[in-house]
Amino acid sequence: KKAQAAINAMTALIIDSLGNEDEVVISGFCIFEIKERPGRFGINPKTGERIYIPPRNVVKFTPGQKLLHAASMSPTDHSGDHE
Repeated sequence: KKAQAAINAMTALIIDSLGNEDEVVISGFCIFEIKERPGRFGINPKTGERIYIPPRNVVKFTPGQKLLHAASMSPTDHSGDHE
């Protein structure tokens, strides 16, 4: 229950920070940031009509070095040795 409460609190802080367009850095793990996706033209798949898709903000996730390292290891490489 304590772990779940901590995760819920951390998630709420990340959401609040991103809502203010602040960058969230969890050292060694990841970076969350807001980026604007530019407007562009697309095709409506139902009608084939060309439509304009307006710009919008999206969340960009960039994994940190420790996360990338852990993801690149095979399950047998995990010897309990953490940096």
